[in-house]
Amino acid sequence: MIDYVIYGKIIIDSIKLLSGEIINNQLGGGGPQGAFGARVWDDSVGLVTRIGDYFPQSVQNKLDGIKVDLDGVQKYIGLPTLQSSMFYDENDYVNFASEERQAIFAQFRSNLSKLLAT
Repeated sequence: MIDYVIYGKIIIDSIKLLSGEIINNQLGGGGPQGAFGARVWDDSVGLVTRIGDYFPQSVQNKLDGIKVDLDGVQKYIGLPTLQSSMFYDENDYVNFASEERQAIFAQFRSNLSKLLAT
């Protein structure tokens, strides 16, 4: 039996560091963050979320590492898993204004609408 259920998005993040290095396929989103945080207080945590058909094994391994019940993770074939990118400026703040970031965010919003409509 699960005592706590977390509902939130999973996002596969790519992070561009100030050095220019890009770290791809990082587990992100409020769902995993919330579930990980809840596990600090209780072992009986479940995650409810939607993913698309692109979900790399490396991301699955990170999700499994949170050690929460994943029976509520529903995969939708033919729909994209949410993906986003974070770009940092010279002060280590996320740069939301770059043209590249704006294009990625527009695609993210479109994919989110498709996933939530299902």
